[in-house]
Amino acid sequence: MKGVEQMGKKWIIIYASALILLPFLLLFVIRLKAPAEIMTPPGLSGQNALIQEAFEASVKDKNNIILKYPSTGDYRSAFVTKDIDGDNEEEVLVFYTLKTDEATVRINVLDLIDGEWVSVYDDTGYGSEVASVTFADFNNDGRSEIVIGWSLYEANASKVMTVHTVNVSDGKVRGLDTAVNQSYSYMGIADMDSDGKDEILVTWLDNSDTKLQKSYASLLKMSDDKSITPVGNTVSLDGSVSAYASLKIQKIDKNRAIAYLDAYKGDDSMITEVIWWDSNAHALVAPLLDPETLSNLKTLRSPAVPSLDIDKDGIIEIPVNEYSSTDRESTPVSSSQTNAGETKLNLITWCEMTPDGLRPKRYSFVNNAIGYAFILDERIKDKIVVYRQTDKGVVTFYDSEDGTKKHEPLFTLSVKRKNEFSKNETYTFKVVSGEYVVFGSITSAGQKMGFTDESIENSVVFFK
Repeated sequence: MKGVEQMGKKWIIIYASALILLPFLLLFVIRLKAPAEIMTPPGLSGQNALIQEAFEASVKDKNNIILKYPSTGDYRSAFVTKDIDGDNEEEVLVFYTLKTDEATVRINVLDLIDGEWVSVYDDTGYGSEVASVTFADFNNDGRSEIVIGWSLYEANASKVMTVHTVNVSDGKVRGLDTAVNQSYSYMGIADMDSDGKDEILVTWLDNSDTKLQKSYASLLKMSDDKSITPVGNTVSLDGSVSAYASLKIQKIDKNRAIAYLDAYKGDDSMITEVIWWDSNAHALVAPLLDPETLSNLKTLRSPAVPSLDIDKDGIIEIPVNEYSSTDRESTPVSSSQTNAGETKLNLITWCEMTPDGLRPKRYSFVNNAIGYAFILDERIKDKIVVYRQTDKGVVTFYDSEDGTKKHEPLFTLSVKRKNEFSKNETYTFKVVSGEYVVFGSITSAGQKMGFTDESIENSVVFFK
């Protein structure tokens, strides 16, 4: 009997263990599934499950669905929730393709009607991928317009922007109307002309002339009849850029908004186009563009450092290379190999854009490979030269009498990932940001010049 009791206890233990391990075994099996087999979000419950069911029912064949996710912007889900009809209840936009037609993204709109989710609209989009989804009330009627960026065959240069108004009848969403579709490279939404209503600033590269690439920007505005058309002029930009990097729009005051368009010139050079609305001329202007050459050399710099608020004062600054006083308009020279294993870094001047032009505010050296700047006091900017060890990424600051030749080392800046940083490292200061640690030590010459651990730590600014 004792042996039987022992056997019974063993089976009880095995059974209990199996119950504990079962969820983990199921999770393991689920993870073994190929990604292509899971076409819809698993494990949805409550309203999310009802939304998914209503969407799949409207498409009929749920096994034919491939969800599409916007690649940029604030909305990155295939199921985008937003109140688009002004009834204080959210609707759902679903982006997807069918396995039988993967070249075209479709958009499906779901609305909650009498307590049930119902598909009220389904139609084809304007691309094979969704670049972005944005919402804005362009006519201040309390209803959000939908701004969608569509990419074509994964080519960043081939994008189409559409703006959709919501068709509402009897308090219910009946569908979407397309107010405009236009090719674009970058776009931004802001009240550029300070009339209390948002507009769309659109920029694009024109490659129709194979001999001469051109670049433009225009401002799109919604009228009372909900049509969207250009307002003012189409302004020319520097067409000799290889690609756009980013577009940032900043409201400086109630009467002025400034757009900063960063663009690459080659692999390691960049410019920033500045665009704003001139209320007196009722036109867009690009004040940094040379009207005769249609080029922008004033903001050309190497390395390709983006415009950003480097000093955290709420105003975007534009980085430019430091030019010599005798050759102010010349093209800046890229950082170049000077000694074996060393690269001399350019001094970068950070400028604020004013109605009178660029105004220098800060000076720095930049390690663009990692993404940080070292801010220098203006009084010593011409007394220091900086070299980076190409193989190790160590940056050394040197004393210099003329700003060209190095003398005594002042301090070093080394960089390691946080997971590679060891307590055994030799340093007197360190700065941690994201996945990186910048650290180093000051020499006696550096101390004599006035550098301290605290001053160096406060001078390191990370950027993306």
